[in-house]
Order: sequence, then structure tokens, then C-alpha cells
Amino acid sequence: MPFCLFSQKTKSDTIFEYKYFKNGKVSTKKAVPKGEVRFGYFKAYKIDGTEIYNMSIRNVGGHSSVDASYYPSGAISVAHYTGQPDGGIQHEEITHYFDEQGNITDIVDMSHDGFPSITVPDLSPYKRIVQEKKEEKKEEKLEQVVKCAIIYSTEIYIVNLTHSSQKIKTIKSPPNGFDFKASFEIGSGDTLKAGTYVEAQMFTAPKEIYSCEIQSKKSKKPNSIIAIWDTFVQPNAERRIYYLLLIDKNVR
Repeated sequence: MPFCLFSQKTKSDTIFEYKYFKNGKVSTKKAVPKGEVRFGYFKAYKIDGTEIYNMSIRNVGGHSSVDASYYPSGAISVAHYTGQPDGGIQHEEITHYFDEQGNITDIVDMSHDGFPSITVPDLSPYKRIVQEKKEEKKEEKLEQVVKCAIIYSTEIYIVNLTHSSQKIKTIKSPPNGFDFKASFEIGSGDTLKAGTYVEAQMFTAPKEIYSCEIQSKKSKKPNSIIAIWDTFVQPNAERRIYYLLLIDKNVR
């Protein structure tokens, strides 16, 4: 099966890996972060170019990666994602299975939070009766309590993958956000937290409620730096992390 590697020259190289269908079209592409470049991705496509899988990989805050298997035609058959936080006991492990046309046939999630389950010892008949009465009273109280909304938190990070520092101006920030600055500067190869916003019972993608612009430097040439949203990371059910990547579109 055709396979090639090439490097994109940044402050530290990112390694790009491609797999192809027999007709020469791209089946998967993988950006492996190296050195001071912290984030990459793994993407898979159908033979007509439709994207069917997109997972962020990283070498900061722990690590995450994707390994894949393929059909003889070059189509992806299995994508195995693993992730481990830095110093944490949690473990992420999600496997996607595909048919040869690129349709997902099964997803197996073996992730866990790392905490052991607690086994409740058997109660004596007397203690069991007392326990049942306590539970009945607890249920009665719960019926009288209005359910509270679950608070969802979203964090936005800016990742500068360009050769130079960039000045960022905030155009629109979430009304329920905090720590968002009107303007700031981010160095080459750095990652900076733009801010956090909270919502009740839902997640809203940041591109709908947050926007910024890259301040053009004094030059006759048009600014070639663009911002692209990466896929989000979700450490738990109530928290998401999004990365906005600053990229020089002239760099190949």
C-alpha cells in the first residue's frame, strides 16, 4: 500500500503520515506533534473524500495517539485511540470499526476514570430494614426538590504553530465567559488559554459565540496567518476543551 512521510518546518517539526487508496486518493492522514509542537490529529476519509473520523492527538498534558488497521483496498478498518493525562490515573481507550465503504459498524469504549469500584458489605436483617426506611425517606424528599441544571464548562486555548509571535484581538466573547482579554500576544510554539465559559445542560461550539482576529504586522504583504478550530477534547461529561490553531497558510 502506498505510504509516505514528510516534514513541515516549524519551530519543531511536525511529522505528517499519509495512507492512500489504490486509486491514489488519501485514505488517512496523521499529524504527529514533535518537540515544542504539542497538538496533532488523525483523520480518515471515504474513497469519495468524505471525512469519517477525526481525533485530536497530543504530547502535552500527558499524551494521546491513534493506531489504525486497513483493508487491502487502503480503506481504514479499525481506529484505536488511547489517551493518558499527565500524572493522572484515568485512561481513555476508544476503538472504532469500519466497513470497507467507510461506515462505522461498531464503537467500543474501554475508558475509565481510574477509581476502584466500592463493594458494599451485606447488611444484617436489622440493618437492612433500617437502610430501606432511610432510602424511602430520601426518595420522599427528592420528590419535593426541583432538579437543578447541570453546569457545563468549555475552555478555549490558542496554539501558535507559526514561526513568530502573534497579536490577537478578541472580537466577540461568550456573555457567560470569564478570563477573556480584549487583546493579547502569544509566542511562537506557545499555547495560551483564551478563556472559559459555562452553560446549563448543554455545550455550544465556541466558533458560534467566540471570535478573534490576528493583528496584521506592518508589511506590504497580506497577512498569511489563519486560525483553524481543532477537534475538542472531553475529559468528562461536563467539560470540553477546544484548541484554536494559528497556522501560516503559505507553509507547506
